[in-house]
Amino acid sequence: MENNEDHDLLVCTVCKHRLVQMIREKTYQCINDHNFDIAKQGYVNLLVNNQKKSRLPGDSKEMVHARTKFLSKGYYDTLSRRINECVIEQLNKISSNSYNILDIGCGNGYYTNELMKSTQEKNIFAYYYGLDISKEAVKFASTSNKFITWVVANSYYLPFNENSFHCILSVFSPVKITECTRVMKNNGIFIRVLPGINHLIQIRDLIYETVILSDENDPAERYEGLKLIDESKVSFDISIKKDDILSLVGMTPHFWKTSKVNKEPLNDLVMLKVTIDMQILIYEKC
Repeated sequence: MENNEDHDLLVCTVCKHRLVQMIREKTYQCINDHNFDIAKQGYVNLLVNNQKKSRLPGDSKEMVHARTKFLSKGYYDTLSRRINECVIEQLNKISSNSYNILDIGCGNGYYTNELMKSTQEKNIFAYYYGLDISKEAVKFASTSNKFITWVVANSYYLPFNENSFHCILSVFSPVKITECTRVMKNNGIFIRVLPGINHLIQIRDLIYETVILSDENDPAERYEGLKLIDESKVSFDISIKKDDILSLVGMTPHFWKTSKVNKEPLNDLVMLKVTIDMQILIYEKC
């Protein structure tokens, strides 16, 4: 059997042994003959039944469509550029001919793809992996870029070898810190992007009777094995039209947290200025 062992970081989610990509058979296989087919779109589904709480966990096809439609308009390009700057700045501190980068909760692949473009422009060579629990999201992501390894898996059970990644990125996604540190290389970097206090405040004012403002910052002491080395805020306003407002809400948890009645004010809007407020936390494995 022909295989590709040049860069196999994946492990079997059944027995935890290394997975090898079998090119001819279009599958990933471990020494115990557990096989995971590579879908025609190019991704691999490593999500096993005991690691999911529903038949189709994660973002639905509708949410993926809403996110793709919204992000394609460039509304979050400012955030993406700042994330890319942070990653490149940190990679330049690590001495390596090539880098392994993991995007946890990659969704439709927007941030992963933009990061790859930025590193290529800087002549930084890296292997990219995008992981999400949503099959619909990964299916879409895999059609956008064939040079990234796209994986359907649970972020609390990362299907990778220990000490695999120089950099892990998480944009709004749930993570398990012990899993992140396990798969990070020594002195590896973990970059987490979280919503700030005023993120989408105008929309929240419209759909909730009471808006509770709280600091979402993750305290460094909660991250055992990681040291906070930098933090910054990205805040800017965007003016969005009615259809894009509905797409924005449709790609966030607010869509599911509010009733149809509470979302009705959004239908009357023609244009809305919305605050995008993010915080970028950078940790180093210690």
